Amino acid sequence: MGNNSKQTASKIRFVVYSALFFFAFVYSAWYTDDVYLNNLKKINYASRDKIQLMDFETILSTIHPDNALKAKLIFINNQSYFHFDGFEDEILLKGNRNLLKRNKLHPSQSLALFSMGFLSDFFLSSLDSNSLSLSVVNNICDIYMLLYSKINNPISLNTIIFNDHVVSERIQFVTLFLSYMEKFHPEKIKLIKALYKDLSICLNFMLDDEHFTWQTNHGIMQLRSMAQMAGVIDNSFLRNKILRNFDKRLTDIIPYFIGMDGAVYESASGYWMYIFSQFEKITNIDAVKNLGSVIELKDKLLQVENFINTVSSNDGFLQGMGDSYSCYINSNLLMSKNNRYFLYSNGLAGATWSQNSLDYNVLFASLYTPPNIHKLPEDLSLYL
Repeated sequence: MGNNSKQTASKIRFVVYSALFFFAFVYSAWYTDDVYLNNLKKINYASRDKIQLMDFETILSTIHPDNALKAKLIFINNQSYFHFDGFEDEILLKGNRNLLKRNKLHPSQSLALFSMGFLSDFFLSSLDSNSLSLSVVNNICDIYMLLYSKINNPISLNTIIFNDHVVSERIQFVTLFLSYMEKFHPEKIKLIKALYKDLSICLNFMLDDEHFTWQTNHGIMQLRSMAQMAGVIDNSFLRNKILRNFDKRLTDIIPYFIGMDGAVYESASGYWMYIFSQFEKITNIDAVKNLGSVIELKDKLLQVENFINTVSSNDGFLQGMGDSYSCYINSNLLMSKNNRYFLYSNGLAGATWSQNSLDYNVLFASLYTPPNIHKLPEDLSLYL
């Protein structure tokens, strides 16, 4: 009896300790990754609205991918590599699971990898050059399924997959490639199913108000992709849902980014051109161009154009402020040669003039320029 009691007690202790260890492990995973359960929720409800896409030609003319991170897919000895400036090239093999381990990649590199802008560029350039052979398609499929495997494995989920930047670009590749595969390779059922699930996850993420990052330029990226999706979704219920959501958000976001005088409130000057270009792309998307918010945006962009023209130097040079570099403004913008003084509602003041064939530009940048996105302490400066 004594031995049996000891054995029973030992088994009970083993079960209790095992349970405690299991719950400690689960809690640790939950605690160290505060978006884990939310990501799992996204995966579970991803197919709540059935998506029906228009034909491939319509999608091809509507979706214009924006590879903002400038990553590339390169081939060396028939082997695919992920290339991102400033980092070592990473081999893209189905067996190379080390590439996808959490925290192995630099955050910027990881953003570029899961955004899939490099796949969009490679796919479209191959399509344009008539070099999209079956072997090339299979290479793209293998690379995509390698990255998609992270969605199917939530225990080791790289949470950057659900970053706003990533989703806004990833959905463009997924939509293009899905429509192409459905038309030309319908036999690849597993891949098409994965693409639909990925598309649904991305779209539901962007439709969720909780994940709309209205306070940074990433919100404009989300709106750009939503506007494009409204032009390629065939089922009217889902399309109208996207349009309503888009219209409300754009209405709310315009005064946050653009002042009454056309000043751009994002504090890093290099982002002014990006914000302007993203808003301009939105106004040229057929699915949304007649919405009230987009009509208002067109008028505001004329003021933004004047703002950028004014604060740049006479030769179009835009002084870098915040965590961005100096640049020359887009040649489509008209640079003013007039002598001018200016003071804008985002705290920028300055003067530009020409004398004896020499150009002068003085720019005063105030540190107090809400919302202070992409702002650095040294921006309390005088630029000559």
